[in-house]
Amino acid sequence: MSSWFKDYLYIPLGGNRKGKFRKYINLLIVFTASGLWHGAELSFIVWGFINGLLIIFENITGIHKKKTGMLLNTLRIIATYLAFIFTTIFFRASTTMDAILFIKNIFTFDFSKYDFNSSLIALKFSNNELLVLVISILILFLVDFLKYKGIKPINTLKNIYLPIRWIIYLFFIFGILIFGIYGPGFSESQFIYFQF
Repeated sequence: MSSWFKDYLYIPLGGNRKGKFRKYINLLIVFTASGLWHGAELSFIVWGFINGLLIIFENITGIHKKKTGMLLNTLRIIATYLAFIFTTIFFRASTTMDAILFIKNIFTFDFSKYDFNSSLIALKFSNNELLVLVISILILFLVDFLKYKGIKPINTLKNIYLPIRWIIYLFFIFGILIFGIYGPGFSESQFIYFQF
């Protein structure tokens, strides 16, 4: 889809060949059109428009090109995640007003509406499921940290002595088989065909 927008909209509009201001206008048009492509709802159009503004901000500041330390890189990752979540509110909302109301409620900080203990209990995680969740998150952080340090886990794994490598493979396979139960009453067909 991105190639189509680039070839049939961004480049015919002039791309980045007609100066920076025109480039930013073209980016805004393309991202707004990508929102419209997802659906003819105002919330999708706003989603595309906001994404366009974020890309323009990134281009103007050159923030993606600046090399910084681990702390600033971590803050940039968090900022990118929060920006993505913010735009997703518009993407998932039924209407633009619903999205605005949702955002307003985020910043009201009225915690009396939420019972966090009951929410966690309602998830009904068993001890095994909590263990799998924590281990999975730790593995994700470890892999991400190794990539940040320039270490590619898959290459490291390829260099390990073959019998040890197979033990690691089998460990992961058995882990998936043992913990791959999605709770009582789980139905694959219900999950796959949900709301279809």
